[in-house]
Amino acid sequence: MNGSSAPGHERCAHRKVRAQAALWTVLAPDSSADDLRGLARWLADGEDHAQGYTRTQAIWDDLGDVLAGQETIDDRELAVAEKPGWVRPAPIFAMAASLVLACMIGFLMLARPVQYGTDVGEQRVVSLADGSRVTLNTSSQIAVRMSDGRREISLEQGEALFDVAPDPARPFIVRTADRYVQVLGTTFSVRRDERRLDVVVLHGSVEVGDADSAKALARLRPGDRFRERASEPGPILDRPDLEVETAWRNGELMLDQTPLGTAVREMNRYSETQIVLADPGIGKLPISGVFRTGDSASFARTISLMYGLKISKSDETVVVER
Repeated sequence: MNGSSAPGHERCAHRKVRAQAALWTVLAPDSSADDLRGLARWLADGEDHAQGYTRTQAIWDDLGDVLAGQETIDDRELAVAEKPGWVRPAPIFAMAASLVLACMIGFLMLARPVQYGTDVGEQRVVSLADGSRVTLNTSSQIAVRMSDGRREISLEQGEALFDVAPDPARPFIVRTADRYVQVLGTTFSVRRDERRLDVVVLHGSVEVGDADSAKALARLRPGDRFRERASEPGPILDRPDLEVETAWRNGELMLDQTPLGTAVREMNRYSETQIVLADPGIGKLPISGVFRTGDSASFARTISLMYGLKISKSDETVVVER
């Protein structure tokens, strides 16, 4: 993955400041006089510490009455002031603790991934907070994490089309099990199955890389596809028919001299009713046409008429045989 170590170091330092502020907040009610002096030194130790508290003021205003019904700051201070050896903190420290609490809530909301998914045969368009849109295909699952420095999507299974809002300050990264796709603003699709990975670029450009080593494997332009198969020795770069690749957005499956076995596997992605080819030889027959995803019965009738095949049905399967 491209980028120098400096931005990563800065993000790490920023996270440490927020973490330390959170720790001071948790420890404050039981702090000794020495602890309070340590807190004062920490606040004075760096400009970013004070700036961090200032920035949380906006978060505190937005939260409004989130803390309503809890003890007020003054109530907590009075209760703790009765403890022997307790030195009443200055009002600025009490205010700082409240602001940090608000910051902690906001930070935890950002850190927790938001899950989106679809059932078999379902499609869904998800609008993200940054203005990007994700179209999920059948039986797909993503986890979304948004922060000040990056936008990260984990494609846990299935297929998704990403229309990314440009934001040079926040890279947009899609992760699969062992690959990443990084962009700044573009439209592309990613499909992940147990034995395959496809990345297809419609607009803009993306970088595909190895997630473990952060090594770039390929840079794709519009019309390019990065594909990996468990049965193939390495990644392949090609330029498929984009209309065919994205036909699923219109609820269609486009086939052109496709082996019937491959076509059946694609149709089965969109329906709980699974088509079963009783004779492996049937799977080698070619088929062309445009079919409605999820309509397994019509697809089975079509291939039976084309090749004189027999069909038997049950609640969950459609068996095709000679």
